[in-house]
Formats: sequence, structure tokens, C-alpha cells
Amino acid sequence: LSYFPREHVPFVMGQATCKPSLMISNVPFAIGQLEMFGQVIDDIRFSAITPLGMYTGACTYNSRVSFSVIMSADTKVDPQKVLQFYEAEFEALYDEVMAADRKALERDIAQ
Repeated sequence: LSYFPREHVPFVMGQATCKPSLMISNVPFAIGQLEMFGQVIDDIRFSAITPLGMYTGACTYNSRVSFSVIMSADTKVDPQKVLQFYEAEFEALYDEVMAADRKALERDIAQ
């Protein structure tokens, strides 16, 4: 990098290290409802602001799970094509969790 003009080094370093990639997060937050300055917080979401190709994240708050998906135009992928897979997977996850909850309830009742 010593051959580059000093003012171009940050740009070149950014280009060399910030290639599109994928970030996945799962943030367990409060189970119950929170307040800030007396205002009830309805929903909490997380996102990534670094130059990523795609970010997808889950956040558990107030007995609900929310998902965020962010895609960069650099990926040249139609987000709708990606999201169509999410719906089926989330429904399958919901069914699995509810089945486990029913089994636990039946076990508790039997005891």
C-alpha cells in the first residue's frame, strides 16, 4: 500500500476487506414487555449496517419472534426468491415448537 497516495488507502482497504458476505444473528431479548421513558416497547429488531451482501436475524422479545432480512443490490439476487424459502421454514419451525409444547403439556397433565 505504500505506492498508493495516502488519501486513497482507506478506500482501497475498504474494497479489499468489505466484500459481500452473509451475517446471521439470533438475539434473545426480554421475555416480557419493556418500557423506555414510560413508553411501552412494542417490537425490537436488529439489523447490520456494515457492507454485507445479506443479513438475516431473529429476535425474541415479549414472547414473540421477529425476523429481519436485508440484502444488498451487490448480490444481484431477487429478495423475493430468497424470502419464499423463509415462510415455509418458519411455518415448519412453528409447527415443531407447538408440537413440543403440546407434548410437554400432555406429560405434565399425565404426572
